[in-house]
Amino acid sequence: ATVFLDHGKLAPEVLSHLKDAEVEVRAYEDFASTLQTKARDGCKVWMDIQRSNYGLFLAMGASGPKETQASPVASMKVRKNESELAGMVAAHRRDGAAMCVALSELEFLMQSHQPVTEMDVDHIVTAARAKQHGYLDNSFDTIAGFGANG
Repeated sequence: ATVFLDHGKLAPEVLSHLKDAEVEVRAYEDFASTLQTKARDGCKVWMDIQRSNYGLFLAMGASGPKETQASPVASMKVRKNESELAGMVAAHRRDGAAMCVALSELEFLMQSHQPVTEMDVDHIVTAARAKQHGYLDNSFDTIAGFGANG
């Protein structure tokens, strides 16, 4: 098996474990060219064309991928056990509480006629979330916009 990722993100013990399991680690940048080679050599490549980007589809050549069914991985990811469901509910509740705190602070600033930028909104929302139990980091930056930036 081969996995494509950033070598720098793996601890030496993980790299050693993968090597022992006969898993080749290659740079993510090599994925499209490897896919192209596999397709050219007649290997069967399974591609979920609804979830893959067009560049990867083109890398398969004129005939496209040999197997285009949906990946079973996507459906397995959406199945949650009781513990995962409870964790999601708790996370949403904590985030909802953080958003209430952030919106309250923003409302105060607006009523005080203080200028508020999109960056201010990001900092206020992030600070409110960071105070919540279990906070590690944002999964993505706050998307805030108003007027011409909305």
